[in-house]
Amino acid sequence: MDLAIPLFLSGSGVAVAALAFFNRDKPEWQRDMRRIYIIALGQVALGAVAWVVLSLASN
Repeated sequence: MDLAIPLFLSGSGVAVAALAFFNRDKPEWQRDMRRIYIIALGQVALGAVAWVVLSLASN
C-alpha cells in the first residue's frame, strides 16, 4: 500500500498548523489564524480520506 500521498497531505497540514502556532503572537498571523487552521485541518482530513481510499482500493 502506498502511503506517501496521505502522509504528505497530513504532514503538510501538521506543519502548517505548527508554523501558525509558533507565529501566533504576530498581528498579521493573528488576523488570518482561523483561515490557516481551517486549511491545516482540511489537509489532515484529506490525508485521512486518501489513506482510507487507498487502503480500500488495495483490498
